[in-house]
Amino acid sequence: MAVGLDWASFERVLVDALVQAVRSTIAEHPDERFYAAALDRIYRETDGQITLPSLAMNSVEALAQLPAEEQTDVRWNAADWDHYDDEWLAEGLTRDWERQLAAEACRGTTRQWEATFRRYLSMLVRVCKRARVALRTSGVTDRDFVVLLLDDEYHETLIKRVLTEREVSRHIPEYDQRAVVMARVAALPEAERAAYYVARLDAFDGPISGEDTQVALRDLGPAAFPALIPLLSAKDRAWRAAKLLGPVLSIMEAR
Repeated sequence: MAVGLDWASFERVLVDALVQAVRSTIAEHPDERFYAAALDRIYRETDGQITLPSLAMNSVEALAQLPAEEQTDVRWNAADWDHYDDEWLAEGLTRDWERQLAAEACRGTTRQWEATFRRYLSMLVRVCKRARVALRTSGVTDRDFVVLLLDDEYHETLIKRVLTEREVSRHIPEYDQRAVVMARVAALPEAERAAYYVARLDAFDGPISGEDTQVALRDLGPAAFPALIPLLSAKDRAWRAAKLLGPVLSIMEAR
């Protein structure tokens, strides 16, 4: 009988390695006041490879070196942080655990892979929480230092799983604003909701981005047509309207 992945050992190894890596970085830069570490960029291929995340850290001093208008964007964007390490776990261990993780995920159907990946994310959430407690308890960091889990697909969800509600409100208040706006828009009649989303299609900031509105408009289906069809005659927006209308029309034709 095949033995599955030892999740408990996997988690313990990652917690120990994360604590040691953060401790070492802080010791190597005694003149910097670090405010966050993050496990970032989890590469995966459905029914295939799943990698360990990279480790990023940033300090108040590094942030202060940037122009004021850039600091807000960089503060929680690990890809732009001053310290970024793809090899925070010993190279041999990284390869071994990634191999075991892939074997666990790919030993059955796509559903098995998806279940394994969800379990992996849940484990990484615990790794971040446990590492943060260990660092604070040992006096390496203070209570304001956070350890995040970042992923493009599940960005907001994972941050809210790692941080408390109060911490989210303090560090990333735009998520609170987003929840309020989303609830208000969800209460609107479908036609008004579609009109709101169409008006936000080109938005790059604010509580609801253009990417969010595209997903929302697809979810509305035919109810979004009256708001989208006029865009087909707009020179710079016709391609986006066609892109959004196409999948919905295909589903309707298939029925």
